[in-house]
Amino acid sequence: TAVENSNHNFELKGIGFRALQSDAFKALTADATFDLILATPPYLDGPIENPLDYAVHGTTHFLQEFLSGARAHLNASGKVLITYAEWGLLSQFEDLLAANKWSSKIIDSRASADGARVYRLYELS
Repeated sequence: TAVENSNHNFELKGIGFRALQSDAFKALTADATFDLILATPPYLDGPIENPLDYAVHGTTHFLQEFLSGARAHLNASGKVLITYAEWGLLSQFEDLLAANKWSSKIIDSRASADGARVYRLYELS
């Protein structure tokens, strides 16, 4: 799985990270906190017919769960970094940030290899 692969690579490179698989924060205990929380949510909404659909569809569900729960799992000096695509439901993403009282700063932006799609990296506070 992606989580196993990430943890294997962290170990090989001597990086003190551990990837966890969870539906937002549901797999965590209430007192679990982190210095860094990373997320790459799905960018669109649509029907979920098989597990691979979650890679693209389900942005509203994921973002509502993630944005409403992230602060409770963030250390005082911690950071939340989240990617979002300009071609995704960007205005909905920004509305959900505001509704959950997050301010955001775009810290990087990159185009796909063909230049057709742009992805942003946000730092939330």
